[in-house]
Amino acid sequence: MAFFAEDVFGIQFAVSDEGFGQFDPETAELTPVADTLEGWFEAICGDPDFYTGEPVLGSWTENGRTLEVGHRLIPKKLFTLGGEFVASNVVSKPDVEGMRLRAQFWEATKDIPDGQQVVFRIDE
Repeated sequence: MAFFAEDVFGIQFAVSDEGFGQFDPETAELTPVADTLEGWFEAICGDPDFYTGEPVLGSWTENGRTLEVGHRLIPKKLFTLGGEFVASNVVSKPDVEGMRLRAQFWEATKDIPDGQQVVFRIDE
């Protein structure tokens, strides 16, 4: 498997023998997108808001903020914990730091049963 792109939230796109997918850093799950490069491209073009996160980035930058090269919008309340895909729920972090934070979350929660209460903070 090789990762070749990511959206504004650091959700990565991957290619493998099975096709093209999205890797969620909070759950370590790979969601299939398409079997071929052309299919992947059609999916991205068919729903760019979903696959890029541009509406949240647009809203986030409206207040004069910029997203530096190498940074991603990391959720304050993780998406898997019910955090919303909105500008008020994200903070800019270096992309590698964002991946590490969410990997730590996954490692700490992977064996916890559904419905268990979890507290995980990402400070600005």
